Amino acid sequence: MSKASILKMALEEIARGVKKVDLGDLTRKPNVAARVQAVTRMAGDASKKVASKVDDWGWKGGKPGEVTGKTWDADVTKRWNDLAISTNARARKQLEKHAAKNPSSNIANNWKTLNQMLPESTYIDEPTANILGDFDLLESADIPREWTGKVLNSLYEYGKQRIDSAAFNLRIIGDTNIPDTLALFGPSGKSGIVSVAEKVSNAMRPMTNDQRETFLSLLPEWSGSLDELTDAARKL
Repeated sequence: MSKASILKMALEEIARGVKKVDLGDLTRKPNVAARVQAVTRMAGDASKKVASKVDDWGWKGGKPGEVTGKTWDADVTKRWNDLAISTNARARKQLEKHAAKNPSSNIANNWKTLNQMLPESTYIDEPTANILGDFDLLESADIPREWTGKVLNSLYEYGKQRIDSAAFNLRIIGDTNIPDTLALFGPSGKSGIVSVAEKVSNAMRPMTNDQRETFLSLLPEWSGSLDELTDAARKL
């Protein structure tokens, strides 16, 4: 984020924090030094709020012992050895646990459908590969762990609105045989979903948590541009 953007956000914080005060005797000579100190203090406080809003974003790893997309990719994609098998088994248990705990989530629906369509093979567990691969893309786009599941859930829902298939997942929307499902984010292509993850991450980075929740709740059925969605989330 540029210094100009941070300054603008700091000034907005100051404006929101200003309260009505008793003006007192307007003929009295103002204490300029005291006012400068007050404004400087307010600017500093506002800047801290902006900084905390910006600094809370970014991939900082998963929970201890958790199989993240990056962990899965590092252990499984190189070769199918004992470590890969162990990591994959742990990742599968995580997804099974999520599906049992959140049966109506889009991630759970995709997990169930993928297991019906692509049963675990001798060489790779394709249902796990699809979903953990999607998590890896979001983690690589610097989306924090707190938000990767929420973002993926909304993107799956966004895709379901545009593809007549319950098996929608992030990998297939770059397929040239499928109608353009990336209208919200721009032209699709080989690196289309990587671009989507990065654009979503950049849009959510400067938002408050309430604005981020609003952004993701509006995303599935949004038909306008990403910039318009970002503006709407901030206003609402």
